This record gives sequence, C-alpha cells and structure tokens, in this order.
Amino acid sequence: MADNKNSNEIVYFLYSNYHVKIGKCAPKNQDINSEANQDAVIGRLKGCQTGNPHKIYLLGYMFGSESQWHKHFKEYRGNGEWFKFGEVVRDTIKELPLCVSQSYNIDTLVETGNLPERVLEYESNKEKFQDYMWEKENVRDNYEKKEEDLQFAGKNRLEISQFLSRMFSAGYMHLATKRKNRIKDWFGDIIEVDDEYFSSNNFSGANGISVRNAVMLFKNTKTHLELMAVLNGR
Repeated sequence: MADNKNSNEIVYFLYSNYHVKIGKCAPKNQDINSEANQDAVIGRLKGCQTGNPHKIYLLGYMFGSESQWHKHFKEYRGNGEWFKFGEVVRDTIKELPLCVSQSYNIDTLVETGNLPERVLEYESNKEKFQDYMWEKENVRDNYEKKEEDLQFAGKNRLEISQFLSRMFSAGYMHLATKRKNRIKDWFGDIIEVDDEYFSSNNFSGANGISVRNAVMLFKNTKTHLELMAVLNGR
C-alpha cells in the first residue's frame, strides 16, 4: 500500500514481544518529517508503554489508513491493534518508506549507557542548546574522553561505520572531517569545523553523528543487535 501524503491519518508501527501494534494519530500538518508529527507519534508510543510490562520499540510511521493495514494483516491479528510479528508482517513493514525519529528510535533501541539521559537533557533544554556558549561549557568542554574516543574510532572505523549504517539505515556512513559550517549531530552534540565525525549523505541538516555518540553506541550494541535479530527473523 502506497504512502498517501494527503491522508488524514498517520499510521505508526510499534514492536514489542514478537508483536507489532498498528495504530493511528491525527497529523499536525502534511509534512510527515515535521517535529509536530514526530511529537504526535512519540506521544502515542509513551501512552502505549504505560502499563505495558514489555519494552516498546518505534519501527516508524507514515501517512496512510490504519483500517486498511488492519484489514491487510487481519489473519495475523492478536489482540486489538496488535498483530503477530511473523515473516509476512515483518518483511512487509521492512519495505515501507517509514519515517523514524532518530532521537527516540535510538532512545528505545539502546538501553545501556547514559544515552537516554542525554537525549532527555537535550529535549528539556532546547532553548539553551541554541546558545553556543552554553553548549560549549556544558557539552563540549566536559568531554574528557575525546582523545580516547578518537583513537578508538580510528582503530575501529570500518566496524563502527558498518554498525551505524545498519542501525540508522543511512546508506554508507564513514569517518570524515567536517570541512565547513559547524553542526549538531542527531543528539545535540556540536561538530565543529575540522572535527572528525561519522558522516551520512542520506540526511539533510545534521548529516551524521559525533565520534563520542558513535563510540558510545558501538560499545553498547547488545540490546540493539538482539532486537535486530528478532526483526530480521534470525
């Protein structure tokens, strides 16, 4: 079923305990990638998580019709809006042009380390993060393991690149040097001109991820790899 950009529904797909929930929410505008639409989906994810003993993972969302997807997968229905995540359902969803919130996707996939806390800090201090001096004092200057992370990234660049490419479905990510214009990565880290970072050409805006975040993700892959094994039917 094609993505209907004029739909009055956003259809989202949530994974938990070998089932997928296919739900809907009202779009805030007709830009599926907008922050307002992302927030609407994240609100539903958080609501579903309340009272659920199993961790819920955001697979993605798109414009469409919830009822059509329920009808399409009717023979795999479990309870309510939850469907058995078997081979047919899995392979169909994997081929969809889903929009994924990078921050919250990683927040749900990686449960170790301090990444969830850093994402929450960023979301709670967006206005402060617009102030470069505040960022420099609270984020950049407190980065005590910079040289250690740079050495680790250089030594393991191929493995980290392959891991990030798979994790973000971002084509080929590679270790590069920022040539012009300072940017923030997907989690608010500052990437200055001449800084090394893992670059992706598949996204606009913050085109990649800082070495610090890349190393943190790479070193804490257990939960992610276990989930990917389930999603890929291994």
